[in-house]
Amino acid sequence: MSGLPPHRHGGTAPEPAPEPGLRRSRTLWWFLLAAVVVLVVGFGAGAVLGQLDPPRAARLVVAEFTTTEDGPADAPGPDPQLPVTGPQRGVPTCGWIEGPLGPAEQVATLAAGVVLIQHAGDPTQAEGARLRDLADRDRVAVAPSPALPDGARVVATSWRRRMPLERVDAGLLDAFVTGHADRAPALAPCP
Repeated sequence: MSGLPPHRHGGTAPEPAPEPGLRRSRTLWWFLLAAVVVLVVGFGAGAVLGQLDPPRAARLVVAEFTTTEDGPADAPGPDPQLPVTGPQRGVPTCGWIEGPLGPAEQVATLAAGVVLIQHAGDPTQAEGARLRDLADRDRVAVAPSPALPDGARVVATSWRRRMPLERVDAGLLDAFVTGHADRAPALAPCP
């Protein structure tokens, strides 16, 4: 028995190195496991954030589509036809509106914390149904507008915030309403 190699008898011969393909597959497996853990933690944090502060979570959803126009509350915005701020005040408008709103009515509506969704005036049947669903929500006004920017079919506006869209995207519009309703200087109830 003395002629046998030592590792067969419990000796301390070194373990052979793993094959290069096995080493890569182990590395890949650990990388994939780490990626899954990061995704689960990220989605979990997003779900907790969404449950704790739905308006903030909704604002994060639409942030890349929204422009902000800062300035004093009594200063008119740069667009006189689609203002986002202004000194004029009056009675806010809510719900489905058949005709365009003038700038003073728009400012009064926005200053009261109502989200104004303006459309091109010729929505398709599906778009019209989505817009009417939004108009049924509290703190929303939906009206046609001849002054939409080029390429926009719909523009959602809140106090100092604007989101033009090329199509009626119910998910984005709903998130905009959730995130920006009641964020204005002169909150007032809808009539």
